[in-house]
Amino acid sequence: VVVMLACVGSMAFGADLGVTPEVLSFSAYQDGAYPPPQTLTVYNRTDAVIDWQITDVLPEWLSISPLSGSLDPNGLPDSQQQITVTVITDGLTPGWDPYSYGFTIVGGTSTYVISVELEIVGPIINLSSDRVNLTTLIGSPSPEPNELIISNIGGGILEWVLTDTHSEILTLPNWLAVTPVSGHLEAGQSQGVVLTYDTD
Repeated sequence: VVVMLACVGSMAFGADLGVTPEVLSFSAYQDGAYPPPQTLTVYNRTDAVIDWQITDVLPEWLSISPLSGSLDPNGLPDSQQQITVTVITDGLTPGWDPYSYGFTIVGGTSTYVISVELEIVGPIINLSSDRVNLTTLIGSPSPEPNELIISNIGGGILEWVLTDTHSEILTLPNWLAVTPVSGHLEAGQSQGVVLTYDTD
């Protein structure tokens, strides 16, 4: 899950207001914990007091605080101020196209257009092994069962089902049984799949 916050603005010599850093990056899983808040810093380049503000209405998934402030002249203790940027991921679905947004910071003669891109990572399947090797002798007892572990290492809910390599329909040979053949895993959960053999 990656959230990118890119700041684009007038950084030419003599600009009244400065903003740093220019990019903030977050990571978030669907239905998971919020990523830690990060900060921008606005600072005064001049020898006069500057008022600044964010002039846009923000989407529900984006929180910024404060939305305005006043900066003392350059060199004084209060000549800069931090802006906390928080992403609220409740109810957001995987992807990032719906979450592109831009807002504006204005101060003195400077204008910064802040571009926010939010990507939510959905379910990611992980398998403990992708191969099982068996060796048995004719007339010997059937091999002991094996267990594979399927995990959801992403966010959201993973709905998994076993299929054949070249078909969506699972057709097993007579000597192999697999249980279960489908499942439902929330973020961080795992489930065992037991392979049983009958070589008699």
